Amino acid sequence: MGPGAAELTAGPAELALIGAVDELNQYQLAAGLRWGWWSESSPAIRPFTNVLDKPARPLPGEGCALYALGRADAAGTSLAFVSAIRIGRSEGQDAVAEAQWILDTLTREGIPASAVDLLLTGANGLREGDQFFQAVAAAFSRQAGRDVLCRAYKQGCGEHHSASAFGFLTAIGLVRGEIAGEIIGARPVRTVVMFTRSRTGTKGMCCIRA
Repeated sequence: MGPGAAELTAGPAELALIGAVDELNQYQLAAGLRWGWWSESSPAIRPFTNVLDKPARPLPGEGCALYALGRADAAGTSLAFVSAIRIGRSEGQDAVAEAQWILDTLTREGIPASAVDLLLTGANGLREGDQFFQAVAAAFSRQAGRDVLCRAYKQGCGEHHSASAFGFLTAIGLVRGEIAGEIIGARPVRTVVMFTRSRTGTKGMCCIRA
């Protein structure tokens, strides 16, 4: 997402095809079973239920997702608008600092925190990570001056390196009103901030608007 958006912003590209792909093969499965990351009885991913603790890992997934990303002023019909894209690295488990990082990025793009309806996270059912995402959402809600929903998407695609590409699709569906259900119920959503963070501290965010 970041490199494609940079090309569009800088000028060399009019349209960028971006995406990611992951394959779940027998070698990964064998290694995961051998090291106890998951088992034949591993539960489905249920974010924010705090059912998993290390060394267990969420069920793996696989898939491919591709998107056409163009400039906001380009002719044609758009599914959604994307802005406030940023990647970085975290130091420690400071939820307030992470919320500020998101807020600073939105401010730079002229998007008020109060406009955000939902923080769509990479929560995957692991207790430590889920609780951290919830703490970030709570800190961001305080900064926004309103209750910002905190939800996840990996229950729909499994855990894999390019899972955030499916999170992006989820965010588009949410702001377009095409999907809701267990993610947000009947509450309308117009602006979503997708926020992901890996076990090693790599993080990323982008804002998707209707």
